[in-house]
Amino acid sequence: MSPQNSVSEQRLVSFFFSSDAWGGVPFSESQKQKVMVDAMLSGKLARIDDDVANLPSAPADVRVRSFVALFEVDGSVRPPTMRAGYELELLVPYTRDVLNVELLNGETGVVNLVRVDPEGTP
Repeated sequence: MSPQNSVSEQRLVSFFFSSDAWGGVPFSESQKQKVMVDAMLSGKLARIDDDVANLPSAPADVRVRSFVALFEVDGSVRPPTMRAGYELELLVPYTRDVLNVELLNGETGVVNLVRVDPEGTP
């Protein structure tokens, strides 16, 4: 895909990665404890999230639409369930080839390779 191609010629793919894959989440223990207490008291889902600085390294025609660190607790179930990690949305070109996208987590410095198959399924 050449640089002049438009975003309309790209497709959106979404991923969730556990915090272990990216070197942890950028929230303090007190922030996580507050989310836990809020979820338990409300009996609902409580969440903190933060946009992550990132630099896609390759290929150049892949764009990061969203890269968010999150910590959430579902207080509607007992025991409450927790989820910590990263939600990633990429705009990738339509192609018949597998794409290997290298990404740098600007918060932790961890580099990961994300494989996107031609149908968009990781």
